Amino acid sequence: MALRSSETLFRSVWENSVDGMRLTDENGTILAANPAEAMERLRFTAYAVVVVREGFDGPAGGAPSLWEALAETPMGTRRNTHAIFLSPNVATHDAAAAFAKSADLTIHPNDLPHFSDALKRSVAETEQIYRVFRETQLALGRA
Repeated sequence: MALRSSETLFRSVWENSVDGMRLTDENGTILAANPAEAMERLRFTAYAVVVVREGFDGPAGGAPSLWEALAETPMGTRRNTHAIFLSPNVATHDAAAAFAKSADLTIHPNDLPHFSDALKRSVAETEQIYRVFRETQLALGRA
């Protein structure tokens, strides 16, 4: 019973802290980050792929969720980030849900064993959609 109480307390502190925390291995590889740490990293680092699990919210106190922060990323940065929304409430490759969430891909947790294939398909589709736009930007000297 004490272990369960301790785990509950740890989870509460981890998920609701306004301070960024991360769990690393002995080599410094980040194994996990709490929402505040994820928000901080997203603000200052560009990522090619970002996967956000539904319910992975920002810190307590009315701060925006990580997904909201991603949606508010400057368009030039956001266009180069493949945003993936992971939720049991969406089907994998659900275009309507992806549009509603401003995501490039939705994926259901049951399909995680096929994540690599879903990501490859989604990246190829996104590249095809943006190809003309990027070529035009390059021709105009804006890329």
